[in-house]
Amino acid sequence: MDALRTPLSAPLFQENVVSNERIDWQTKTLYKYRAINAHTLALLVNREVYFASPDKLNDPYDCQVSVIAAIDAAIAQTRDRISHNVTEKLERLKKLSAVLTKLEEDTRRVGVLSLSEDNLNVLMWSHYADEHRGLCIGFRFSPEITEYHEENRIIGTTACHYCGNNPFADFFVQFVKAVELVPWGEFWPAILSIGMASKSEWWRPENEVRVLRTAPGFVLFRPEELVQVVFGMRMDERARKTIRNILSSDDWAHVKYSQVTKSPEGFDLALGDA
Repeated sequence: MDALRTPLSAPLFQENVVSNERIDWQTKTLYKYRAINAHTLALLVNREVYFASPDKLNDPYDCQVSVIAAIDAAIAQTRDRISHNVTEKLERLKKLSAVLTKLEEDTRRVGVLSLSEDNLNVLMWSHYADEHRGLCIGFRFSPEITEYHEENRIIGTTACHYCGNNPFADFFVQFVKAVELVPWGEFWPAILSIGMASKSEWWRPENEVRVLRTAPGFVLFRPEELVQVVFGMRMDERARKTIRNILSSDDWAHVKYSQVTKSPEGFDLALGDA
């Protein structure tokens, strides 16, 4: 179970199993698709990103996975297929229902900053950037935002895991099969990450990365952490001028401006200079 010893700042998933592969999020540009509205302008003027409450996320299943139901699913999965000893351990784990229910409650209290690794996602430009009338903002965040940080109340960063069934079931089977159980302080972040970063297969094209915080709210970012602004195909000239004016000081001189265009090779999108 070395994977469970991986800190939450690393991705905990690879297909349907927990992975110990580590990603340095500071080397990746992560994107936020936005419509042009007061919230987007405030993001730029106030230099802050918002961590949303799970109940404000657009998928009603998001962050709503039942841990207890997952153990039942794991028990059903192992009964008559894997050793009786494994099923027995799962039954004992279920007796910690009060603790596991508390974990469920914790996942519903955190703050979520949703980002994408992709700035040319056709569906996201339509759904989150006002049908190309908005923009896509590229961030390369510092460790103060992507890794555990007490002052900012950051828990860590993880790529979303996409699955068809309750994502805890396989996790619990692997957990109880381990020779040595991990300490509680390492067990709960893995559970929290699964609860906060597991989504239906339908959402896989979003390539979502999530930064988790102990509570919803705003966190300041430094100007150098905003590295790119991508304009949508239908973004009007006045909106473009407004964005450039907000980012016109020397603090933002490094920002690269790009423009989404139609790809000449089909229905894909392309990127050019703006």
